[in-house]
Amino acid sequence: MIVVGWAWRNSKPFSVPQPLPGWFKIWFVTVQVLGVIVPLVVIVWGVWWRDTRL
Repeated sequence: MIVVGWAWRNSKPFSVPQPLPGWFKIWFVTVQVLGVIVPLVVIVWGVWWRDTRL
């Protein structure tokens, strides 16, 4: 951490573009659905209802 801190000491701070682009909301919702909701549904289907097809 000391080496990284020393190497980045003169770098400018990064800021997120304001306002966020319109595609960001679509991308964020897609990531949430595919990364959280779908696996949760699969886990509930397999564990709660004891689906033995897997």
